[in-house]
Amino acid sequence: MRKHPLIESNGIDHKALGIGVVLTIGLLITVPLLLAFLFPVERVSRKPGDFPEPTLRVQAEQLKAREEEQLERLQMYGWVDKAGGIVHIPLAQAEERLLKGDTP
Repeated sequence: MRKHPLIESNGIDHKALGIGVVLTIGLLITVPLLLAFLFPVERVSRKPGDFPEPTLRVQAEQLKAREEEQLERLQMYGWVDKAGGIVHIPLAQAEERLLKGDTP
């Protein structure tokens, strides 16, 4: 087919465009298949009874017991470092001493 001398060419190489489209489609198909082959997914069927019991309640009870221990410690005297002579005093007494300016 002869080109008409007055019609301007659009500059598109249709052969290269076709090769690019074919390669892109090939990659879009090949890459997921290759990934599925290299990294297979194990399918596990689960029954309703297979799931573990929730542990949140146990954790909440443990946290409550720990909080009670900490509150009890804040309200009593005790040793922090007996060899170093460091003690802890009840929180209320410590606040009063700080407000009076009586600090060690």
